[in-house]
Amino acid sequence: MNERLAKLTEQCYEYNETMQGAWFNKTKFAELLIRECIEVIVRNEHATLNIDNFTDEKAQGIQLGLEFATIDIAEHFGIEE
Repeated sequence: MNERLAKLTEQCYEYNETMQGAWFNKTKFAELLIRECIEVIVRNEHATLNIDNFTDEKAQGIQLGLEFATIDIAEHFGIEE
């Protein structure tokens, strides 16, 4: 398993005193995973693509697309910032 996924998984075990044991919170895992995906997109917003024929308009279009992607993904899954 990817080291990052392992760390996310570890964060999702919760102890329940009534049941006297740990249980895996699937909802928390899904939210953390989605947040992680959004973070990757945001982190790459200003990455250069090394394409010589990019005009400023194309670069702005890509930037807008990345911004909309993060917003759309968060809204689709009900993730608040």
